[in-house]
This record gives sequence, C-alpha cells and structure tokens, in this order.
Amino acid sequence: MRKSLVAGLAILLASCSPKHSVVAGGEPNTGKNLVGWYGCGSCHEISGLPEAKGLVGPPLRRIARRVYITGSVPNTPANLMHWIREPRKVDARTIMPDMGISEQHGRDIAAFLYTLD
Repeated sequence: MRKSLVAGLAILLASCSPKHSVVAGGEPNTGKNLVGWYGCGSCHEISGLPEAKGLVGPPLRRIARRVYITGSVPNTPANLMHWIREPRKVDARTIMPDMGISEQHGRDIAAFLYTLD
C-alpha cells in the first residue's frame, strides 16, 4: 500500500509541474543564437550562455518546469511566445522591453528556453 501511495504522489506531482520540451515549428539551436542576438543575457542569466549574466530579470534556467511565467500567466508554449514577443500586452507593468521579435523568432526562442535545465 505504501509503495502505491508514493507512486501515486509522484504521478500527481509530475502532472502539476509542466515540462515543455517541444514548441511546434520552433528551432532551439536558432533560438539560442537569437537570444544572443537580441541581447537577452544583458538582463537575464541564461544556462549554457556564459556571457548571459544579467541581474535585471529572473534567471531563465528551468523555465520549462515553472508553472507560471511573469508570476501569473500559465506556462504554456503559446503564452511564453506571446510574452517574448509582446511583454507589455501580457503585463502592462513589466520592465521587459518589446524588442520587435517576429512570430518565428519568438517560437525559436521559446523552443530554446524550454531546453534549459
């Protein structure tokens, strides 16, 4: 009985913690390059990018496992792409700038971010 209770709790906890690994149409390798090109590391600490040591925004490690982005928006690929592309439309009070990121670039960046541990 105890083993089944532990197994049941593990399944429940795993289902409560999102783990996105694929963004349809997104290319993680391209997204990694775009994160550098857009200068995301000037505000964020980003795993795998030694030059990305920003302290303005939150660290982006393990973002795929977070339940929310921006503190209140459910972490889904669509929401993350919207946040990346138009942060002030998601949260008018954010200091994250609108960088004019295209839909495809947002898709690629989200795909890369979901690979981070």
